Amino acid sequence: RDTAPQEAAAVTAGDVSSAELRSERVAAEASVIAADPRVRDALLKLQRDFCASPPGQVSGAVLDGRDIGTRVCPHAPLKLFLTAHASVRAGRRHLEMAAAGSSVDLTQIEHDIRRRDERDSTRADSPLAPAPDAVVIDTSDRSAAEVLAIALDAAADAFPHLIT
Repeated sequence: RDTAPQEAAAVTAGDVSSAELRSERVAAEASVIAADPRVRDALLKLQRDFCASPPGQVSGAVLDGRDIGTRVCPHAPLKLFLTAHASVRAGRRHLEMAAAGSSVDLTQIEHDIRRRDERDSTRADSPLAPAPDAVVIDTSDRSAAEVLAIALDAAADAFPHLIT
């Protein structure tokens, strides 16, 4: 059954910030489901169409995903690849979940992150990897403000006519 367009259309702006969408359960399931090439192929046209004609009469889009720069939008004028050590990401995730009222074991979170990274980086179809022309930003030892400054500098280099 082809439900990708219907399901994608059901996601609203409010859904993007929902706690459920950012849950460990959704992250783990998304990684398993995304390993299926049939799912990836079904979503690819939808994602590319969105990039070519984003809603709201704007030109351009910011996308987040593990193969956006290598498969979905390989010709994008700017690709940022954010990374951090698994232990740092686990600590951040643990704090995020604790703030949301969830009690999850830090060791389990790190284990899950490492397992997802391994699965995503070794899958045959569109493995997790930075695009050759991506700006790779290791956020392990950087504040959010420092990462934003690096991203804005990269955007200014890529779009000098838009960003001053």
